[in-house]
Amino acid sequence: LGKLLETMMSILLESAGAEKGSFILLQKGQWYIEAESNANTQSIEVLQGKPLGATPGIGVNIVNYVIRTKSVVLLDDATREGMFVNDSYVKATSPKSLLCYPILHKGEVIAVVYLENNLTTEAFTPDRMEVLRVLSAQIAISIENSLLYATLQENVQEIAFQALHDELTGLGNRRSFEEKLALSFDEGRADTARHVLFYMDLDEFKVVNDTCGHAAGDELLRQVGILFRQCLTRDDVLCRLGGDEFGAILKNRDIPQAVAVADTMQRALSEFRFQWNNRQFSVAVCVGIVAIDGRSESPGAILQAADTACYVAKEAGRNRIHIHSYGDPALAQRYGEMEWVSRIEYALQKNTFVLHGQLIRALQEETNGERRCEILLRMLDQDGKIIRPQDFMPAVERYHLATRVDRWVIEHALQWLATLKDHPVECSINISGRSLGDPGFLS
Repeated sequence: LGKLLETMMSILLESAGAEKGSFILLQKGQWYIEAESNANTQSIEVLQGKPLGATPGIGVNIVNYVIRTKSVVLLDDATREGMFVNDSYVKATSPKSLLCYPILHKGEVIAVVYLENNLTTEAFTPDRMEVLRVLSAQIAISIENSLLYATLQENVQEIAFQALHDELTGLGNRRSFEEKLALSFDEGRADTARHVLFYMDLDEFKVVNDTCGHAAGDELLRQVGILFRQCLTRDDVLCRLGGDEFGAILKNRDIPQAVAVADTMQRALSEFRFQWNNRQFSVAVCVGIVAIDGRSESPGAILQAADTACYVAKEAGRNRIHIHSYGDPALAQRYGEMEWVSRIEYALQKNTFVLHGQLIRALQEETNGERRCEILLRMLDQDGKIIRPQDFMPAVERYHLATRVDRWVIEHALQWLATLKDHPVECSINISGRSLGDPGFLS
């Protein structure tokens, strides 16, 4: 039991990002603190058997409330919010982040986990809470089954592995990648190391998926993951970010060295042939490259920059590499188009598009008196000024918004025509090819 509690507390503190914690267990109708851990001193004390309330290092009233209500107490800033602001323990110790939750089995509380982080507020994020939720279920089962160490250790390790790894490829998942990126970012900002991030997107993956099915696509991703791993060192990070996208962090490398690695990966993939049911496919990869150094703004900005660089590489053709650089005109154009997306969405929702009519006149004067016009689309900015279509239509087409914009144009054009019953006008409306190829639009 002692080894079990020691392992459990270590995993709980690490998974939750807690500074210290206690594990309170119900035994013979009484509550005892059976384990205490402190990340600062890296100490774990187990099998203490201290009656709840016998130690000043825990919020007893909070624990009793959790036991009584079977509910979770999560305080992002314990001294400023929640129902325990005036609690004597909170006033005396001023904890910042506090989490106390019950371990339930068959609807009854059999144990309580109490965690604190006195270094930062909002330490217990939704992602960490989800991991703890899964861990708690396993803890409840193991406690009920006589706290068998081997069972709990195996279950906890499996859950911890699944939380940070892609089930399909066995590589790290996006969450794992973002955690490793955050560490690399801190090192780069402190100038203690220089790293490089790859954002990789497979070319022609959809061909395999559509031709041979998802099982073939899954197997292709597994094999590509193995091939990429062979091109990297043991210290480098490789994760599957989702779909056919992979991310890598090359440790202690500069851009020229990273480009050489990217070239190696592309050559290896160009020589690779994927076999499925007597069919053979070639695959390529586009790579967006970003340096992780003192100029990096944040982990999120690094990842976005790499994603954008990869997109620019794919726009340039198959099997390309694009290196992010400040002031890159191709990246600036991409960012500009991305900013237009939110403005287009706003225009669709708030009707800040406007229709203009361009008269169509015959070269020779007509005698039937019919009026014809072409419907043209414009957008209004915040000051009511006209925005030309050449400014926003590239983003409409690139980000697959054309069908929605076409619907808006047709709907509002018909509303306008309905007001001209006594003065009919023949109108021409430009429709995108994407809309014409959409069965739902035509119906």
